[in-house]
Amino acid sequence: RAVVQNLAPPVIDRIEVVQNSRISTELLRSKIRQPIGEPLDKPGIEHDIADIYGLDEFTRVDYSVGVVEDEHVLTVHATAIPEGSRYLKVGLTLDQDNKGENSFGLRGSWRQKGINRLGAEWYTMAQVGGDSILRTEFYQPIDMRQRFFVDTSYQFQRRTLNLANKGELYARAHVDSHTVELGPGVNLGDDAALRIGGFALTSDTEVDIGDPRLQSSSANDAGYFAQLLYDTLDRPFFPGSGTRMLTRYQSGKESWGAASGYNALTLIGYHAESFGRNTLTLIGRWQELELDDPYNPVILPTQLYTLGGFLTLSGYTRDSIAGNYLGQGSLLYYRRMDQQSLLPIDMPVYLGASLEAGNVWLEKDNVSADELIYAGSLFLGVDSPIGPIYLGLGVAENDQRAIYLQIGQVLK
Repeated sequence: RAVVQNLAPPVIDRIEVVQNSRISTELLRSKIRQPIGEPLDKPGIEHDIADIYGLDEFTRVDYSVGVVEDEHVLTVHATAIPEGSRYLKVGLTLDQDNKGENSFGLRGSWRQKGINRLGAEWYTMAQVGGDSILRTEFYQPIDMRQRFFVDTSYQFQRRTLNLANKGELYARAHVDSHTVELGPGVNLGDDAALRIGGFALTSDTEVDIGDPRLQSSSANDAGYFAQLLYDTLDRPFFPGSGTRMLTRYQSGKESWGAASGYNALTLIGYHAESFGRNTLTLIGRWQELELDDPYNPVILPTQLYTLGGFLTLSGYTRDSIAGNYLGQGSLLYYRRMDQQSLLPIDMPVYLGASLEAGNVWLEKDNVSADELIYAGSLFLGVDSPIGPIYLGLGVAENDQRAIYLQIGQVLK
């Protein structure tokens, strides 16, 4: 009878990292938690390999154990993505509603990772048409374990506010803003990050269709913020499982140069669960702006919260409902219609629907569930290499209808 022997895992005497990227070998070594002088922890090293691969710097990461000069050596091999880690993505949006309003936007984004030994990243995105945006952001870890970092950004945005009451447009304004933000932060494990920093903003508002509470003007804003992000979603688009929660507190200070003082709070949550090919996603959003002097001014155009557009009261024109307080809840359902591909590139196709309820209010005393607006959509979605592709139809109360075509990530 054959005798089966259970070989004990080797005791690791030395760890080496072989890699060809720009980032530091010490950084990769710091992510390997296998103790020297202890037996090989196979589940642990596989977790560490996944962590290194998650840096999105390498096409292949694996490990081997060999004997060199009577020592068991654990060697991690990491092969960098050719031509560095640079990614260019393009996309577009096309919205048209039943009132004849339409919006077209063309956008692109560029990301370079592994800029220096600590794994810095530079991300730039731009959109022309619709709400034009130019944003550039630099993320710099400041220690080998990438626990602490500094994040700085600049953003120009031309934002069109179409203010409506029961679907009827009564005011329109164009707001141009320039924002600079600096936020040191800390990564709290693999799933959360905390940032605390300061910001400065300058803006110009031009009113097309008047409202006594909107005035053509220029204004400055400055203050500080704190932001906590927790994210365990398995995919950024069409997630099958996990949770994503964003909490941000922002305070505008006249002593820092803001035209008006205020305190703003944002709470956004997503949770996805799958049952075979079927996925349900719950979305909740609450935002509030408390002005130090609620009567002068009543509205800060750069800080207004808006609803309207695909999956944010589908059927309404994009950003057509605005106010100082925003509440929204949505339930999304989508089903994968094709089989898992055996090819390296998989492009899942989904058929889905949404049920949405929400509204915005100018004054807190007016916030009421009785004032919620109900909406919904039907859509066909593709999770493509350039980002999500949506073709959808939205309907809402007050005889609001719209069709949507979006290719690539929506810039909001």
